[in-house]
Amino acid sequence: MNTINKSELNAIAKMAETITTPKKNGKAVVMLSPEVTLEAIGLVVSGYQASNTGIATINKGLKFFHDSKIKLCKASEKTNPLHAYSNQVRTMFIDSWKGSKNPINGKAYSMAYIEKRVYPKFYEAVNSGKQLLNMHDGVEKKSTKGNKDKSEADIKKDLIKALTSIYANSNNCSEVFEFLNNSIDEGSNFLESITEFLESEGLELE
Repeated sequence: MNTINKSELNAIAKMAETITTPKKNGKAVVMLSPEVTLEAIGLVVSGYQASNTGIATINKGLKFFHDSKIKLCKASEKTNPLHAYSNQVRTMFIDSWKGSKNPINGKAYSMAYIEKRVYPKFYEAVNSGKQLLNMHDGVEKKSTKGNKDKSEADIKKDLIKALTSIYANSNNCSEVFEFLNNSIDEGSNFLESITEFLESEGLELE
């Protein structure tokens, strides 16, 4: 005969509290048990605090650059006195991510994502001379303009065609999809992740 231990009984009891709820107008009113509710809230609060701790740690690192009033330059600015140093900083930054995994999905970060999305944010944060208030400070989200000459139905057809093309190429260009997935995991929505990728490829979007 199979036996159920005490911890399993407690788990079943909690689940029973979760799914056994009163009804309003014939529909079930969904509630969590007090224990599960408290556990869920505790995780949210801990995550929020961890996020703030992360920002504080980032700002400690940025302070070294800010206090020295360092302004990094782009790779194309070869006559800049900080050209060699800026390249060294970029290499160190990117190499420091190797072997790291995204805690959201457990997968290794795409180096394309680090180079084209994360490093530019770091670059902007250093050159701004200001502390960050959140993980997305300094990153502008550009809105896209719809084609006013087309009907909503025509625009929908164009979008379906574009999405079909993306689906058809889903097994190719893995770096592109890794970039998009990492961007979404880091808090960007679908459109923002596409915008970030296109801009990282040098396209100017209106």
